[in-house]
Amino acid sequence: MWSRRRGLNSGPPPCWPHEIPRWRFQPSFELVYRLSYGGPIFTKYHTNYKPISRTEWNPRYTFIPSSHRNDGVGMKIGIIGAGNLGSSLARGFLKSGTINANDLKISDINEKKLNALASLGMKTTTNNKQLVEDSDVVFIAVKPGMMDSVLKETKNVSSDRLFVSVAAGVSTEFIEKRTKARVIRVMPNICGEVAEMASCYSLGRTAIPEDGELIEQLLNSIGTAFKVDEGLMETVTGLSGSGPAYFYFFMKGLQNAGVELGLPSDIALKLVAQTAKGAGEMAMTHGDLEKLIKNVCTPGGTTIEGVKMLEKGKVEESVEKAVKAAVKRARELLR
Repeated sequence: MWSRRRGLNSGPPPCWPHEIPRWRFQPSFELVYRLSYGGPIFTKYHTNYKPISRTEWNPRYTFIPSSHRNDGVGMKIGIIGAGNLGSSLARGFLKSGTINANDLKISDINEKKLNALASLGMKTTTNNKQLVEDSDVVFIAVKPGMMDSVLKETKNVSSDRLFVSVAAGVSTEFIEKRTKARVIRVMPNICGEVAEMASCYSLGRTAIPEDGELIEQLLNSIGTAFKVDEGLMETVTGLSGSGPAYFYFFMKGLQNAGVELGLPSDIALKLVAQTAKGAGEMAMTHGDLEKLIKNVCTPGGTTIEGVKMLEKGKVEESVEKAVKAAVKRARELLR
């Protein structure tokens, strides 16, 4: 028999779904936790309340960050796949404090990868089906060719779950035909590990608006996220999904030049990385890239000579071709 759990002293007690009053106070925090398990609503309260109407109240979600929880009952996040993307998501969620380690589980067939992640405190398993049963939100971070088998394996336990696919070239329609879960498609990049990920997401046909809000807030906790039409996801894949590799390629050239001209390799790398980080921050702040280039290129100075060589080598054109080639391949893989 279900038992009622007391909320924090600062708020009213929990209630059953049919007892929800005309309006209630819902804490206006940034993170959404699903606390309804088919029975009573285990609602915890803190400061900063905002009144909401009956139509706005959603018993499935309430806003409570991990930092304000003390009972270990939070939204359970599962990640299928401990490769580059899966592990970067897991590490990012932990680093940002978004998710407690005991609320995060990751699965993979490679136990060596799992052991490395288990050392960070998160739960691990080789059983995808068990992971789905134990989770409210499941990020599927496997190679596109493995998606079909993963969905078949977990279909019978996927009801009332939210599946978030980060696999390139796999549409929400493809996933929805093979699962009972609600579906959202995300294109992240590997920078989630350091909470600097650029990502976009699209809602599947069965996803509800609250699902989108939840995923956007989770993604924003480890970077910057935008909602886009699913038809643009292949463009996002070629631009920001593949983007880190383009920057690393350019940074490698800068590092090599520094080393050839006498700098120690480690110092050259740190100078390049810090320069890239600062340039990115300025681009985010000012927005006008052409103006920023002109601000650095003093007439008759050193920078303008370097930029002339880049223009002679048609670097900008090559970058555009690289993105278009990646997008073309993403569209070829789409199913």
